[in-house]
Amino acid sequence: MLKIKVCGMREPENILALDELKPDIIGFIYYASSPRFVGHSFVPPHALSAKKAGVFVNENALSVKSAAINVHLDYIQLHGNESSDYCANLYNSGFSIIKAFGMNHKTNFQVMQEYLPFCDFFLFDTASKNKGGSGRQFDWRILEDYPFDKPFFLSGGIGPADAEEIKNIQQPFLYGIDLNSRFEIESGIKKIPPLKTFFHAIRQ
Repeated sequence: MLKIKVCGMREPENILALDELKPDIIGFIYYASSPRFVGHSFVPPHALSAKKAGVFVNENALSVKSAAINVHLDYIQLHGNESSDYCANLYNSGFSIIKAFGMNHKTNFQVMQEYLPFCDFFLFDTASKNKGGSGRQFDWRILEDYPFDKPFFLSGGIGPADAEEIKNIQQPFLYGIDLNSRFEIESGIKKIPPLKTFFHAIRQ
């Protein structure tokens, strides 16, 4: 069954309401240019059933490690231009890494090869100057050419009407989906009823 990650969460009450739907991962964005930025003093509600991911963009590695330890992050998601050496530093320090790549018609999967030993998952998002949250989809047919056995998350503009199309994707290494802006009331605040309906459609 596909894992469900909901990213860009910010407000405690909304986080707790989402957690009742049993997402697999809840993501918090530590990128100051994002409207969903939580800040390094952010502390999520205690006793969440979902695992926690922190999203960082070209952040100092020591700051990333500090946030991951302080908040007990289960995953570090790197959504910028981080090098494979940067990933190796965090991965070899014992952190679980999700490395994101911006996707478009020019995507060359071979540039990802050097990252394979130093991350647990890839995440494929629509390429955008704001590093995610664009609400736009890339052409999912690109995934037919994916050459590796590294499991990945699909992200970028996934909305309430996309459940059946996602379930029909014939890609054995599609591990999960990443939801964000298409389920929002405003940046950082998610609509719980459409998420509940979508979760049911994906999981049935």
